[in-house]
Amino acid sequence: YCKVFISVYGDSDAKKSTMIALKSASSFLRGELARRVSLRITPELIFELDESIEYSIKLDKILRDIKDK
Repeated sequence: YCKVFISVYGDSDAKKSTMIALKSASSFLRGELARRVSLRITPELIFELDESIEYSIKLDKILRDIKDK
């Protein structure tokens, strides 16, 4: 198994549709990975949403608000 963390810019609908598209294309992507990378066994791809960028933007906004006060 290989966990792939992705960031999606946009609203929740964009995130949901992107995750659906990636999950439906995972077998194709796994096949392409197998053709391009020399591995004994090609891992199954598991896509996870990475929200750390959004979290850091919110934290930065809070810190800037505190600094301005």
